[in-house]
Amino acid sequence: QQSTESHGSTHLVRSTSINSKSVEPPKVGEKIIETEKAETGS
Repeated sequence: QQSTESHGSTHLVRSTSINSKSVEPPKVGEKIIETEKAETGS
């Protein structure tokens, strides 16, 4: 059971890591969209 708990903790840490990364891409995507709009406007 101990190793199962350790594995679960690692999984939680990975999930938090993935969630943090998932929060950032939209910002990058918005910047890309703004850049595309600016280039299209030019």
